[in-house]
Amino acid sequence: MKRLFLAICCSIALLHTAAQTRVQLEAPPEAGHSVKMTYAPAGALLAGEQQLKAVLAWFDKDRQLSEETVMLQRDGQQWSAAITVPERAVLLQVTPAAGKETDDNNGKGYMFPVYANGKPLPFAYYRMSVLVSGASSLKKDPAGELMYLKKEIAVNPVAEPQLRGVYFNMLANSPEPEDKALLLHKLLAWKTDNEAELTLNQRYFLFLGEKHAADSLATLLRHRFPTGIFVREEYILAVNQEKDFGRKTALFNQFIKQFPEPAAKGKPDYQYTRLYQEMGTAAIESGNETAAEKYIAQLQQRNDKVAFFARTARYYLSQQQLQAAVKWAERGVQITDTSSVYGWDAYLALASARLEQQQYDKGLPLAATAYAHTKNKEAAILYVKLLVAAGKPAVAQALIENAVQHGEASVEMKAQLKELYEKTGNILPYQQYLAGLMPPAGNKEKQSLKESMLKESVGDISLLDTGGQTVQLSDFKGKIIVLDFWATWCKPCIQSFPAMQQVMQQHPEVVFLFIATFETGDALQKVKQFSHEKQFPFRYLIDEPLKGETNFKAFTHFRVPSVPYKVVLDKKGNIRFRSGGFAGNDDALITELNTMIGLLEE
Repeated sequence: MKRLFLAICCSIALLHTAAQTRVQLEAPPEAGHSVKMTYAPAGALLAGEQQLKAVLAWFDKDRQLSEETVMLQRDGQQWSAAITVPERAVLLQVTPAAGKETDDNNGKGYMFPVYANGKPLPFAYYRMSVLVSGASSLKKDPAGELMYLKKEIAVNPVAEPQLRGVYFNMLANSPEPEDKALLLHKLLAWKTDNEAELTLNQRYFLFLGEKHAADSLATLLRHRFPTGIFVREEYILAVNQEKDFGRKTALFNQFIKQFPEPAAKGKPDYQYTRLYQEMGTAAIESGNETAAEKYIAQLQQRNDKVAFFARTARYYLSQQQLQAAVKWAERGVQITDTSSVYGWDAYLALASARLEQQQYDKGLPLAATAYAHTKNKEAAILYVKLLVAAGKPAVAQALIENAVQHGEASVEMKAQLKELYEKTGNILPYQQYLAGLMPPAGNKEKQSLKESMLKESVGDISLLDTGGQTVQLSDFKGKIIVLDFWATWCKPCIQSFPAMQQVMQQHPEVVFLFIATFETGDALQKVKQFSHEKQFPFRYLIDEPLKGETNFKAFTHFRVPSVPYKVVLDKKGNIRFRSGGFAGNDDALITELNTMIGLLEE
């Protein structure tokens, strides 16, 4: 029975993780019982270590209950320990370690459901889904997130109504056609008279391209709930889309008369907050600051006002109206919550205005304070620019050096560092100097990527580039290909482009293609405009919408879950790596892609 349990545990509890066999339990873990755990480090970073431990994290449905560390004992070629399962736990996560080095199964984790009466406890797989959703130290894995949630519903079907919202959203955003078919099947089978649920169904039908069903539900919602959620949101959309300020104001007034803002219970209704900000911005851009004040007065949260003041200041900066920019930014600075790491936009807007006015002594303390609290790239670059302009290049250089040493420097910061360094007339070449600042590259990342290498075959595909030329993927066989899926509306995508440009410059032998997907309106024109404004030396391809669907050709072909997302193909055209998201760390992205390319060139 013990052998049988291990086979089930490895194939079900951890599904696609081949390395899961490194950590095994001798029997199903049950609350209040002890079970033997073994760890086989062969092939992992911890192989050869003389002393090992394991960090055990126990979870219930909603949170981590406890964490404990157990020392492992040699057991032949393996290491082992006896562990006791606490009450209320539904899931165990094991992380073997030696000193500061850990084995987290290449970011997938070693996870085991707790059992009762031979079955996984309710919400064990749900908790696994949460842990791979980006809400923990494990890698974000949209496919695994959905996979575990499906498993939860399969073993605990009574949980589906409770999990329906998140489950349906995952199915809708899955790149797999069968998941969208499953969602449609569930929508058609779902009988409800609840207004919120009917409204959600209508949105899903629209997303899936089921226009007839979506239109039928829309008609029903307008008739049955004339002052309900659906009609309210139609009104809001109409207000937001109207460009003429006079007509926009008339629509807003009609909306507020029919749908007065409900009394706040805790936080105000975010839809009304966004609408007041939209109206205030429209008033500013139409030259009517008096009207804007009426909408500002409706904003109940301090941070919402700060955001509005900062956005207005930036608008005036873009119009070169510096005095107006200063006036609005100062209003935001006066009410900024200085105890928070968020909400420093007004400080940055005012510092930018002072830089434009060449009032460096006034801008420096603003940028320094914002950078000290946020450590974000915008604050760092602005602070450096002000330091240099104020005649303090040595301080600016030291600031960037510190960021480089901690792996927090952006491409733009390094470009600024190069300029500062070369002005000082140093003999040591810049690249050698920079290499001396960089944190030592660890083998852990390379080993982790090596173990997670894929070998997915994928068919040929063609798309048009912005010049109207057909680009066939098979034309690049014999070369490594990096596909970057992005969109003009995706801020993290665009933030990653300086790092992507650096990797591209370092690897002229590699083909880089930037596929603009899920664009609305005239996608070609939007990408051309972006290319003209930003001047990245990229080859952009335009993804094609699939007829009768809300999905896109390359997005579906490569099973992309979201943007930004990168797919790396080897010289034979096989998919070897997938990487999603961008957390803002240029160095991490550059290191990851360089390591992937290096592994494929070995």
